[in-house]
Amino acid sequence: MDEKQVLEIIAKAENVGAVELDLSGKGLTSVPPELTRLTNLRWLSLSYNRLTAVPPELAQLTNLQVLYLSNNQLTAVPPEFAQLTNLQGLSLSNNRLTAVPPEIAQLTNLRALDLSRNQLTAVPPKFAQLTNLQRLYLSNNRLTAVPPELAQLTNLQELDLSNNRLTAVPPEVAQLTNLQGLSLLNNRLTGVPPELGQLEKLERLELSGNPLVSPPPEVVEQGTQAILAYLRGLAKAEKRKWEAKLLVVGEPGVGKTELVKALQGEQFGGETATQGVQVRTLEVKHPAEVGITMRLNLWDFGGQEIQHATHQFFYSERALFMLAWNARENYEQAKLNMWLELIQARASIPGDETSGREERKASVLLVATHCDLWKPDIPHEELKRQFPRIRFLAMQNVSNKTRRGIDELRAAMAEAAAELPLMGTRWPADWQKAEDELANPTSRIRLRFGFS
Repeated sequence: MDEKQVLEIIAKAENVGAVELDLSGKGLTSVPPELTRLTNLRWLSLSYNRLTAVPPELAQLTNLQVLYLSNNQLTAVPPEFAQLTNLQGLSLSNNRLTAVPPEIAQLTNLRALDLSRNQLTAVPPKFAQLTNLQRLYLSNNRLTAVPPELAQLTNLQELDLSNNRLTAVPPEVAQLTNLQGLSLLNNRLTGVPPELGQLEKLERLELSGNPLVSPPPEVVEQGTQAILAYLRGLAKAEKRKWEAKLLVVGEPGVGKTELVKALQGEQFGGETATQGVQVRTLEVKHPAEVGITMRLNLWDFGGQEIQHATHQFFYSERALFMLAWNARENYEQAKLNMWLELIQARASIPGDETSGREERKASVLLVATHCDLWKPDIPHEELKRQFPRIRFLAMQNVSNKTRRGIDELRAAMAEAAAELPLMGTRWPADWQKAEDELANPTSRIRLRFGFS
């Protein structure tokens, strides 16, 4: 639409004393000065144009209640907008804003403010003055922190902070007692404050896409009510959970089961080929935390090719992998590349600069068995270059028969396990008590027969 046609629309609106005007998608590169004469306007849309700036004179439309400026190319907002004191809705989404003038905080009648899809690196603490605000959208920016002052927005019902670079959420957010929806998707959070469990009106809490330790991903996957129950449990009483999964994989016949037995101090011999998966428990002392014993759940997988397809369902970037191979074979015969490809594909998370997602590497211990009969030969540096999303923790040589290298392997396992994402995670004390009860054989029998 050319400039003449736009001016005709404005003139017509002025003649009839229009209260609404839609100039979205008109190809505007600037705001016509004639627009400021429409002092009766209450609703104005300038979205989906090519505006790079908005004139301060637009603030003369003091009757405006809703202003849409989304999907343009704006790099700044005039401080004079503070004069639009009747404004209830302001949309500036999908522009190129790197900052917002603190004067916007003077728009105390605002009910909805959309600043999503910009390049904001901070939220002005003065936004706390927007005490009537009910919806605040800040997704898809470059925010690294949330000012605790936002807790003063006690009428807020929706807060979207997804797709930013947040590493923490202030516990003061729990003061937003009317909050119904809180999105923290795709940030860099390892935890959220237990105080969020106090938000009784919260119906939607979105946490996916974060490297979370607390609450653990298994809780997050169950949805908002499970997350809130977890947080309330933490607030009541918490314990540290020193437990992790260790997956033992490799070709058949390399001695995986004997390796597990050796780690548990059991006698050598008498084992047949593993079919499916066997789960055992190994306790090791924490290398740094005094008096702490870690429990490793060892999943011993059969190496038969027909079983490979089922392995992937158990792989996780939060587990520790022990890839065993026979030192009498070269690494190609041992199919190390195949196993490492499976682990990298299923248990590593690549980084994404666009979303701010950090890379998470699978942790792998390479263990050569039968080293009493043959000296292992493996191109360590070549494997590291070939599998960049795998964190090679150690290259251990052992003999299941003579137990040579087992103590060193156990120590390497303890070091590796202590660095796993979920090791030492906070856990509601009531949940831990229930888990301990279910793990007790006597308790299981009592539950089965209906005894309390």
